[in-house]
Amino acid sequence: MCEDLPADRRRRQRLLRSLAGCIHDPRIAAALQAIPRHYFVPDIVRAQAYDDTALPIGSGQTISQPQVIVLMLEALGVEPGMRVLDVGTGSGYAAALLSYLTGATGVVHSVEFHADLLTQARRSLAHFGASAADHGRTAAGDAHAPVHLHQATSTIGLPEHAPYQIIHVACAAQAVPEDLCQQLAVGGRMVCPIHHGPQEQRLLLISKQADGKFEHKDLGGVLFVPLLSP
Repeated sequence: MCEDLPADRRRRQRLLRSLAGCIHDPRIAAALQAIPRHYFVPDIVRAQAYDDTALPIGSGQTISQPQVIVLMLEALGVEPGMRVLDVGTGSGYAAALLSYLTGATGVVHSVEFHADLLTQARRSLAHFGASAADHGRTAAGDAHAPVHLHQATSTIGLPEHAPYQIIHVACAAQAVPEDLCQQLAVGGRMVCPIHHGPQEQRLLLISKQADGKFEHKDLGGVLFVPLLSP
């Protein structure tokens, strides 16, 4: 499962070429190159790991489409040393990308509702070297932040480790989640899918201003699994 074969690397390069028009930050391209997506998908869909599509990972959840992940990362503008919250760990792939982008001086906290997915994400992140217990470098030699995984509780997010400069939400909320807004640092940014009517979701970029108010920017239509809570 966790070998990075020449065929995997060729597929990864092909995906990067297909996304070239969407990627403006070269660090995001480097992260996609350094982190094998096939480490984070079930063996049964490994051959599709580098297709630009969402894939099932079990428990009714999916790993997001690479183009959508790029859109979210570009909007967030993650910089080295930032404190990051990832809501909806899923496969752990987005947490690994955020770990790479925050670098050795940053930290990533990731929270997941499904215990079985959390267990699998922990294995995948440990192999990549991004778990809190295995903080190190990618196969490409790049230092990255530790990822701390947490089981979701009745509270949305992880307020005990707030504030965060970046919040990445990989599940759709019914409305702008005020609990997460309060966990943002001043100047912080959050991307979150929001239900917009019964059959539509919109991806919002939410920025916290110096006066404590929030600015919203619509990044377009998306399709995510719903935000769950125990």
